[in-house]
Amino acid sequence: MKVILFGTGPLAEVLHACLSETGVHEPVAFTVDRAFAKGDSFLGLPLVPFEEAAARFPPGEFGMVIAAGYGGVNRLRREKHRAAKALGYPLPSFVHPSTPLSRTVAIGEGTVVLEGNQLQPHCRLGDGVFLWSGNVVGHHAVVGDHAFLTSHVVVGGRTVVGERCFLGPNATVRDGIVLGEGCVLGPGTLLMADAAPGGVYAAEPTPRSRVPSDRLRGL
Repeated sequence: MKVILFGTGPLAEVLHACLSETGVHEPVAFTVDRAFAKGDSFLGLPLVPFEEAAARFPPGEFGMVIAAGYGGVNRLRREKHRAAKALGYPLPSFVHPSTPLSRTVAIGEGTVVLEGNQLQPHCRLGDGVFLWSGNVVGHHAVVGDHAFLTSHVVVGGRTVVGERCFLGPNATVRDGIVLGEGCVLGPGTLLMADAAPGGVYAAEPTPRSRVPSDRLRGL
């Protein structure tokens, strides 16, 4: 399908490369809100204000992929997903060919799964979910609409990740628990119990050693 990408940030650049290289969908243009449109092209493709997108790229002929980041704990991505759908745009999903899919895995509309993810049988990804690289979603787990998993996140089996949750690199969620809507798990966090909506969890950072690197006897 020929698609327009919403966004011009680093995430949009990565997604443009993935789509172009795999050929799953064909990027033909970028769009952002008029107030954020700088110039009339991006990465060699037309850049059009979102307010003009439907006139220049009719929804009956093109789809739209939301390539915005996780601002506002994923509210921005949810807003643009809904706005594109209201205009009549199809919101195709993209699963990188390096991610094997069981026939029992369910994936909603407008969901993006990048390279090297592991989606175990009977798991389900909602609408507008974004999985960066190398995550594991366990069997019978549910990842809610517009949630964002960064890289090397482990979601245990039968776990429910609520809508708009953000899980940072190397976060681990044990099996069978529920994360409420809009929870944020920072890098390296370990969640062992249910989390009420809006919870923020952060792991303790590794302290700097008092010995500088040029005084180390070995590595």
